Amino acid sequence: MDKLKFSLWSATLVAAFFIGYELSDGHIHSVSTNTSHIDTNSEPQTAIQNSEQEVLPWAIQTRPETLSVQKTPTQIAEALYQHFKQENAGLVTELLAYDMLQSFNEDELLMVSQSLFAYRQNRAFRKSLSTVIEAYTALSPEAAMHFVLANIQKNSLRSRMIKLVLEEWASIEPQVAFEWYQQQPNSLKSQIDNGYAIVVSGLAAENIEFAIRQLNKLSDEEEIKQAIWDVSYALEDSEHFGALLAHTRQYDHKYIDWATVSQWLRHDKSELLHWFSGLTDIEYRSRMRDTIFSVWKNDEPGQSADWLLSTSHAETIEKDVKDILSTWSYDNPASALEWINRQTDIDRQYAVGDLLLSSAYPDPEFTINNLDLVLDEDKKITISYLVYSGLLEVSDARASVFLQTSPYKKQIEKFLD
Repeated sequence: MDKLKFSLWSATLVAAFFIGYELSDGHIHSVSTNTSHIDTNSEPQTAIQNSEQEVLPWAIQTRPETLSVQKTPTQIAEALYQHFKQENAGLVTELLAYDMLQSFNEDELLMVSQSLFAYRQNRAFRKSLSTVIEAYTALSPEAAMHFVLANIQKNSLRSRMIKLVLEEWASIEPQVAFEWYQQQPNSLKSQIDNGYAIVVSGLAAENIEFAIRQLNKLSDEEEIKQAIWDVSYALEDSEHFGALLAHTRQYDHKYIDWATVSQWLRHDKSELLHWFSGLTDIEYRSRMRDTIFSVWKNDEPGQSADWLLSTSHAETIEKDVKDILSTWSYDNPASALEWINRQTDIDRQYAVGDLLLSSAYPDPEFTINNLDLVLDEDKKITISYLVYSGLLEVSDARASVFLQTSPYKKQIEKFLD
């Protein structure tokens, strides 16, 4: 499935399963592609009668029989409703329905959308309508937006469906979607959660410089954070990631740095590290170093640890080793121990002690098996107490055996008093 269809269906799953029934009185408005000056507060006035004589294409023989035999808009709407009404209707059903709707033209999709309103009292209606609106948006985003604005009036469903259409519109026609959004009154913009971030992220894929200039117009911190995340998600070119980080440097905000770095790391790790190597400002370099490692360590703890140490200095190496082991000791202490044993430029005895202090509670058995590697008696006592505490969470009997056989039994008991 291509990137566009995947994007469409990611949005569908969010919208289709959580939107509530909040519609107008059921009347359907005709569609005009001029949506710039829609009266968004107007009430529906007239209903379009669906033609049941026009036969629509539904030709693929491998489709479920209840869908493949339906021909008119009303019958197709009923078939969709019946499929989504089934308790086991899920992603496969939605993908199947969406794929079928790809053969329809704009008028046919409009008629199916209108016909679905006959089922608006049932939950299956919401999934069915979302599926059709997805296909409608892929074919004619502006017309799909007009349909939503003209026919869904109450707040919850209206807001979610507008956002659904706008997200896909921004990915298909980013400049047009941005201009449309800019022309809308604040009363409509307020109904679209993170609307500005949506349209700016669409622009970013085509014109990063223009998108960044739009970011300068934001003042709300939450909106800035969402916009940066959306923009970074839309990028693929390393030059664009670098430009975005140059812009976000002013914020000095961990989440904003993390959002851009995480996406760049996913796209091109070597280019990100090359960009980092060229940083000369000491304070900013340190900030980006921490961010890169915090993102990278979860997926590749060994590689990220090697990279962090390769950029260490004498005054930071002890802290760096602690940072490396802080998460790794919980997730895979055995792998972390192997990494420690390969190092030649760190205090391995101190590192092993730190590792076992961190692993004692979440993985007491590993810690017991490696406790003899620690030479510092005071640290061994502390680790033993943490091991005992961890075993208590698993088995009182196992904890008791450990306590009775530990050479530090008296010291552990003092901790318990």
